[in-house]
Amino acid sequence: MDRLTGLLQSRYRTISLTVVPAAFMLIIAAAGAVTANLATSDSGEALYPYLERGKLGFMDPAGKTQIKPKYLPVVNSRKQAISRGNGIVIETIDDNSYFRDGMARIRIPKKWWIFTVGHQDAYIDRMGYEVFVSEYPWLGNFSDGVAPYKRRVGDNEIFTHNFYGYVDKEGEEICGAQFEWCGAFHEGLAPVLVGEGYGFIKRETLDRLQFDRFVKLDSVAPFDQSLLHIPARFSDVSEFNGGVAPASIDRRSYGLIDTSGAWVVQPAYQLITHFSDGIAAVYRDHKYGFIRLNGDVIVEPSLDYAFAFNNGLAPVVLNGRYGMIDSEGEMRVPAKYEALGTYSEGLIAFREDYEWGYINVSGDVVIPARFTYADQFYGDLAQVWIDDEMGYIDRKGDWVRRPSR
Repeated sequence: MDRLTGLLQSRYRTISLTVVPAAFMLIIAAAGAVTANLATSDSGEALYPYLERGKLGFMDPAGKTQIKPKYLPVVNSRKQAISRGNGIVIETIDDNSYFRDGMARIRIPKKWWIFTVGHQDAYIDRMGYEVFVSEYPWLGNFSDGVAPYKRRVGDNEIFTHNFYGYVDKEGEEICGAQFEWCGAFHEGLAPVLVGEGYGFIKRETLDRLQFDRFVKLDSVAPFDQSLLHIPARFSDVSEFNGGVAPASIDRRSYGLIDTSGAWVVQPAYQLITHFSDGIAAVYRDHKYGFIRLNGDVIVEPSLDYAFAFNNGLAPVVLNGRYGMIDSEGEMRVPAKYEALGTYSEGLIAFREDYEWGYINVSGDVVIPARFTYADQFYGDLAQVWIDDEMGYIDRKGDWVRRPSR
């Protein structure tokens, strides 16, 4: 869980493969299901991102374009899908390109005079107007009205150091880049790295930090740790959820702390992912299980892999096959599938003979397997792929927008 909360900024989608490397599984299990707060058009309908000739646009649930495709897409890391035994590389639209709090992330060409010298992220509102353009090499997710950013500090391109701070929705830095690393706010607290340790800072404290946009590497003053709500005494932490956060003082054993920094569950696991639906996956002795916010064990570490809960169910792997477990530890969908996705809108993506479709909780096939890859449903629609082209289907499996790229 090295800088686990930082990894969460990339918001990996749950893409289940027959064989999941342990390190990649930890990222997926921690990220869990991402429920997009879909922005609405003037008619009050949700907006969905789509690709057309390599450009990103947005449509309503009927497939009608609301924002014309003219932006460069922000894509997740390239994913390997398996179709009839052949590896096909697909690129999924980044979850940040779904609207949240009225904004969606897009990518635009970076100009120097009349030349294009790369790309940079920007945010648009639901009318398609640019809210601000990011000048940072990395910008995290917005929460509590701010997002963490990274800025390179130094006199030249060789002797630089990365520092982190926070920016508001207008693109204005509300504090200088004063941290070695910082994460998003959850329940009013955000993890920050100060020196060699992780602690937590309150949202209202940011306005008290001295701001110097043009600070040089040799003039960065030590951060005043008295401003931290929880001292930077941990070797690793994750976000708060339900009043608790996973933490470790040695990166070998993890427990749970409360918002005062006190242990509520003593370190006893080799890993605790962040909580979803009030439940977290835990890892010990090469097996995975689940615990509640108070540390009560739902499933002892006995599973091959354990993914995050969403809507009361979580995908798990037992003896190399995928099933779904509920919040009481009961197996609701038998572990017999090649792969399963996240439970959403009453449906679960499943893979059979290298093709994807959808089942319900009873295991009944609702949409037969015919896709190269199938994502979870967001509202009425889900992204699916035919080879490396992405389209949208409704809950009946009918095309709303046919595949394109």
